[in-house]
Order: sequence, then C-alpha cells, then structure tokens
Amino acid sequence: MSDSIVTSRRSFLGKSLAVLAAGGAVAACGKKESAGPKSLACNDTSSLAPADAQMRTTLGYVDVSVQQGKACSGCQLYKAAPAEGQCGGCAVLKGTVNPNGYCNSWTPKA
Repeated sequence: MSDSIVTSRRSFLGKSLAVLAAGGAVAACGKKESAGPKSLACNDTSSLAPADAQMRTTLGYVDVSVQQGKACSGCQLYKAAPAEGQCGGCAVLKGTVNPNGYCNSWTPKA
C-alpha cells in the first residue's frame, strides 16, 4: 500500500472516532433519550463545589440503581423533577439526581 492511502485511512479513522466521541458527549448532556428514563444522565458535577462532588462519590451515587426496589424516586430525600423525563434533586446530595438512581443514603418514603 502506498503511504498516502495509509495516511488517509488513519486520518479518516481518527476523525471518525472524534465525531463519535463528540456525539457521546452530547448524548450525556442530560436529555431524555428514546431508550427511556433510565438513560437520563443526571451525573454532571461540573458546576458543583469539589466537596459537593466528592459527597456524591462518597455516598456512591449512580444514575441507575442496581438495588432491587431502591430508586431515588422512592426515597424520602428525593425532590421530584419539575417535569417527567427530567432530573430531580436530593435533600442530601447537591446537583441533579436521576429518579432511577441510588445512593447509600436511600431511605424509604414514609
């Protein structure tokens, strides 16, 4: 193969990967995707103080609960989202919270 073909192929593959990565970043901006509410991304900590972001890590927050029957929407600390398909809030964690998420502070609603 000639060097120009190899270079062109590498350039094409590199640009394709960059476009795919950019598309993934846009998809994770917190918008509801067609896959349903579990795909809602509510884990952006870029606007939080470092201590608040660390608290989310310390309490093991995840956007999709792996604990059977324990999701943020069923937690006493959960603050409902303003509209369906949006992120809610929490009395303990700063930032947005997925209604299907979970953290170690989960407490059943009374």
